[in-house]
Amino acid sequence: AGNWIVSANSPIPLSVCAVVLAPQVVTANPSDLSLYQAQRQLGDASCYDGLRALRDKRFAAAVASFKVAAKEQHPMALFQLGWLTEAGEGCSRDVVAAVDYYEAAAALGSIVARQNLGSIFCVGVGAVPRDMPRAVRNFEIAAKAGLTSAMSSLGRILWHGTGVAREVERGQDLLRRAAVEGDAHAINTLAVICDQEAGSAAHAKTFEMYRAAVRLSHINENPLPACNLATCYLEGKGVSKNLRMARRLFQRAAQAGDADAQFSLGRMAFCEPNGPNYAQTLNWLERAAEQMHADAMFLLGRLLMSGQAGVLERTRGARLLASAARHGHADARALIANLSLEETV
Repeated sequence: AGNWIVSANSPIPLSVCAVVLAPQVVTANPSDLSLYQAQRQLGDASCYDGLRALRDKRFAAAVASFKVAAKEQHPMALFQLGWLTEAGEGCSRDVVAAVDYYEAAAALGSIVARQNLGSIFCVGVGAVPRDMPRAVRNFEIAAKAGLTSAMSSLGRILWHGTGVAREVERGQDLLRRAAVEGDAHAINTLAVICDQEAGSAAHAKTFEMYRAAVRLSHINENPLPACNLATCYLEGKGVSKNLRMARRLFQRAAQAGDADAQFSLGRMAFCEPNGPNYAQTLNWLERAAEQMHADAMFLLGRLLMSGQAGVLERTRGARLLASAARHGHADARALIANLSLEETV
């Protein structure tokens, strides 16, 4: 599709253009005041208008311009329409339509479109069902093209064997390659693997890895490293115990929606040295239980059934215990069995 020249005042940085369109077809020209293909393909001007509108957060105008360019099969315009439609910016949110835009952009060589397709198919979003073979296929193409985030995503899938045959060595190799490029997800996952394989002998190393992942990640997009680093401070793994730092990191991860962090804050409030802070305990356990966190449902269920926290709701407590048991919580199953036995005596 020709070569792209990116000016110094482009609303989209050279690095992003290179990733979206492929590095071999993108070059910088500081003296060029436009963002046009060298062969001046139809649709470039409309795409540039869309990028300027996007820079100014005029999302509806951006969508209109990108649609004009998309009619000319413009890969960047199709990609931008994909993520705007997926996010519902400037138009109604429609994940099915977003997938269509991403697939059209991917067919024209957009590597990031492959990554976004993989991310959608990996979990299933809205009316688009989970489809691990399609997720892996898109991640494979993007990883082969050198996209770091795709290497990280594919590495985690292969190492865990999520919906595919497990490939431990290849998964770890992809994670290591992504980690070298500074991918926080990959660094965090490698630290978890190291913890599992080496135990306490690796704590000093994994503490530094979790800390590096926190520094490299955006907390709202990836709260896991902050939660894992908080656990290090809470339990003294690779660092001296520091409850204040642990609480601060758990709060950051919890506010970003991490259920493990929410449960940890609830448990910390319950185990305060000067006695439980029941208001905070219930607040955080409720939030984690809403996400079907088994430990949170179990502890919250016990508190509601006993009335220990000042709230007595036996029926709801029993439902929470039953839900925890269905999610594989052994203590919940044992408690339900004991309660059933007591009722028959």
